[in-house]
Amino acid sequence: MKNKKENLVPAFSDPAWRTNEPPYKKNAEFSVSPDGRSASIKTADDFGVGKWICSVPVSGGAFYDFSASCKTELPECDAYLIITQFDEKGKMPIREHVKDCVRDGEYLRFSDKLDIAEQTVRLEIELWCKGSGAFCEWDLPTLTLGEPLPKRTVRLAAIQMKWNAEVGRTKESQFEAFMSSVEKVGERGVDLIVLGEGMYSRGLGISHPERARIYDPEMIKALGEKAVKYSTYIIYNGVEEEKGNFYNASFIIDRTGKVVGTYRKTHITVGEYEGGLTPGVGFPVFDLDFGRIGILICYDQFFPETAKALVNEGAEIIAISTAGDDHHACMSLAIDSGVYLAVSGMNMENDFGWGPTRIVDPLGNQLSHTNENLEAAYAEIDLNKKVRRFWMSTGPALSSVHDDYRYEVNPHSFEN
Repeated sequence: MKNKKENLVPAFSDPAWRTNEPPYKKNAEFSVSPDGRSASIKTADDFGVGKWICSVPVSGGAFYDFSASCKTELPECDAYLIITQFDEKGKMPIREHVKDCVRDGEYLRFSDKLDIAEQTVRLEIELWCKGSGAFCEWDLPTLTLGEPLPKRTVRLAAIQMKWNAEVGRTKESQFEAFMSSVEKVGERGVDLIVLGEGMYSRGLGISHPERARIYDPEMIKALGEKAVKYSTYIIYNGVEEEKGNFYNASFIIDRTGKVVGTYRKTHITVGEYEGGLTPGVGFPVFDLDFGRIGILICYDQFFPETAKALVNEGAEIIAISTAGDDHHACMSLAIDSGVYLAVSGMNMENDFGWGPTRIVDPLGNQLSHTNENLEAAYAEIDLNKKVRRFWMSTGPALSSVHDDYRYEVNPHSFEN
């Protein structure tokens, strides 16, 4: 077996490299630097597509570290990198875009941890360039033997509140129900608890100023004590006041009981405008000790741009506090964004046979959901595990979920 640090990719001058462009029309020019360390692609002025391709033998079941750099002014949807795995019969068990790409000055930097299927015997590295008069200069990629990523396990819980109908909704009864639900979940040893929209004071007729100055601060303090007791993060939704404005806001309480992040609902409803709330601005992503999370609140989830903004900032989990349910919006949001959703809702009035509280994987599958007994939804996930599915664009193989959207969007189609 090769040395782990040895680059398995030969120089561009090696016969293992070849060029490829669509048939019928020459629409790209290719060149290699004298030292074989870089290769360029220049497409036709009207439009062109070209790529450099290299075949590299690999060991099935192994892990490899991959990186590459491209000097270009193009965005990642015009200069990108695809790796295809082939078995002995030439079939493709996996074909996907390299997972991570960042802009670094005049360069696009690509990197990925490749997990090789057992039946794979070789990889094909594809360095793409497309567009009108587009230009890319690719540095020689690096492929070295590596180690598998360790598991990054996160235990999620989403609570659906169950009120005591006999007692009725009072501050005292709702506080008791709230604390009882959090304790029951906390005892299971979870990393994150997501609570619904306005759970505590909903139905009590409390004004926004009262909520922001009395009720929600009291609840945040009480939840902080529970976060410490159970060593968990808690996301609580309430009202926040700043300079006389009132916001529908979700607060992240960390394992030490402190508020370490706040998200203000950006897409508020007509009723919320009429009730005196102000919409928030921006989609912050928060670094917790297990990964990066984003937050949405109820109506936010109906707009795909909200999740996209969070994913673009690196969110791996999106926590949604809601007062209702939209099963289809939730499922499509998970698929489109390619991340896990932890959703906490508040009622059972739907046609699906489960409540709006659920945990959803990047394929839109419900890992856990509430039922008529309103038990909390739980799931244990591994954030370092790639989630793949069959993808139309990359052919008869599997592909990382949201990477295809990111790399294959065509922004030029909107240009005049």
